[in-house]
Amino acid sequence: MTTPEAKKPKRRRSGGLTSLKGEREFRQVRKGKTVRTRLFTLRALPYRPRHGEAWKPMTVVGIVVSKKTLKLAVDRNRARRRVREALRRLQLPACRVILQPTPDVLTANFEELRAQLREAFDKAT
Repeated sequence: MTTPEAKKPKRRRSGGLTSLKGEREFRQVRKGKTVRTRLFTLRALPYRPRHGEAWKPMTVVGIVVSKKTLKLAVDRNRARRRVREALRRLQLPACRVILQPTPDVLTANFEELRAQLREAFDKAT
């Protein structure tokens, strides 16, 4: 017999960041505040735990890179890795976030990427 807890999507931790899981969570975050920069689009909602989940202040991140944005899988994965590393190095507020990098994220200076992320988080929260 399965319990309701067994059906919840598991959150993965990647370098201190927790991944956004499930279509429902993505849909909720898309309703949040949107901030656009040259390197990415950020959508954010304040963090609220799911039903039955203990409150832990954490940043839950979903990084979305479509084939329309970057054609090659190598480039899409590199964009995800660069954004994830920049996020890992920042002190982030407790919120749920969707990040959609643009092609410019591949060639941008890493310090510029971090600065734009910090500025976008300040505007969104």
